[in-house]
Amino acid sequence: MTRFRTGLTLIFVAIAGPLAAEWQSSSDTGRGWAQASTTVEGVYVQMACSRSTEPQLQFYGYEGPGLERVDDATSMIRIEIAGADGAILYADAAPFYYFAPDQTWLSQYGTAPPYLGAWAQGSSMAIVGSGGERIAEVALTGTSRALAAMRTACNL
Repeated sequence: MTRFRTGLTLIFVAIAGPLAAEWQSSSDTGRGWAQASTTVEGVYVQMACSRSTEPQLQFYGYEGPGLERVDDATSMIRIEIAGADGAILYADAAPFYYFAPDQTWLSQYGTAPPYLGAWAQGSSMAIVGSGGERIAEVALTGTSRALAAMRTACNL
């Protein structure tokens, strides 16, 4: 019985662990930029903006087979944002551009991403490849503070 309880505890820690990182943010209102980032299981995820650019989600460090790595190619990547109760606040595919020299995928929107509000209000965000593979799943702790800084610094 004791071994079974310990096993459950270890499983819970393994599942909950990657979502524990808080987003770190910085901004410079005078220069008009802001960014927030987090890292989970070796994948670095960042949301950044400036006065001259809309907020852009980007990530790098993903080494799995779920995404093609073709320079200058665009892939449809699904963004899923859930609330604290697990209810989906936003889910849709978005075009991401792959820049091989930096091994980075960058979102491509002409306007602010439609998920920006959900990003600040949600509890977790999953980045999912077109084949359904989870690229990263991150907690959204600290994103409401980051979006407030972005609204000020980037004039959103």
